[in-house]
Amino acid sequence: MKAVYKKITLVLAIMVSLQSCGPFSSQAFQDSVDNQPTMEESTLPVDIDLIPEPVVEIKEEIKEEEKKPEIKPEPAPVTNEPVAEVIEPSLPAAEASKPPVTPSIIETKHEPLAWESALATRSKHSQWSKMIYQIIQTKAPEMLGQNVADDVEIFCPKYRTLNDSQRLNFWGQLIVGIAKFESSWNPLSSSIESRMTGTDSVTGKHIASEGLLQISYQDERNYPFKCGFNWPKDKKLPQKDPQKTILDPYLNLNCGIQIFSYQLKRFNRIVVKESRQLYWAVLYNGRVNKIKEIAQITKSLSFCK
Repeated sequence: MKAVYKKITLVLAIMVSLQSCGPFSSQAFQDSVDNQPTMEESTLPVDIDLIPEPVVEIKEEIKEEEKKPEIKPEPAPVTNEPVAEVIEPSLPAAEASKPPVTPSIIETKHEPLAWESALATRSKHSQWSKMIYQIIQTKAPEMLGQNVADDVEIFCPKYRTLNDSQRLNFWGQLIVGIAKFESSWNPLSSSIESRMTGTDSVTGKHIASEGLLQISYQDERNYPFKCGFNWPKDKKLPQKDPQKTILDPYLNLNCGIQIFSYQLKRFNRIVVKESRQLYWAVLYNGRVNKIKEIAQITKSLSFCK
């Protein structure tokens, strides 16, 4: 009750004071009353620095490239320690027993060459046959051409219809036919060419024909290829010593086949008309030729008949 009384008294005192000061609107009064600070507001000091700022929650999308970089492990230091051997898992017994897969190989079958007919010398002569095939394929593959010789039908009427394997077989038979009438298939055969004038440009002696195809040392200088003969070594050996390089079956066949191939390229013929243009007299169309006999040997091949 006392509090109400005090408030009324305060209001009356204010009104008297305002009446003495002149007119004043009721709105101004009301504003003055409303603007009077309460006890708490008037008595408590306010420190602006202590008022916390409003917290604003900021959500930003983390871009892929702003993510933490991936830390890669550093390479292991290089040491001299032995590396452990990687052991492959073993195959089951059934798989291990299977043969390895290899590319298909076309096997070439050749009919036996004429000098392989004798049982006593078949093993040795079959090796010579392999030498002929190898030399033709590696040193004179052009011999396998279809139009390599205009007169090839004399020795093999069906030559131009043959495949490469058959042609290789044919040329091997022809070389064997030449060797039969030149050396009788004797690798140590050696004879002095009494009808030839001059001396061998390598040996400085009278020209001699030697070996399976009756080759001379000077042939290595007369043709654009190497025969592999070694005269400085051979001259110390007897004339028919099998250690002589010119009597070696492979070297002799190697030189002779390349001479034959060279002659084919030059004349495009097997039988040469001029005696001065050919190497072997047995292929010269003259008095001592063996053309018919050699043709009989080559035509004995089943695919040439």
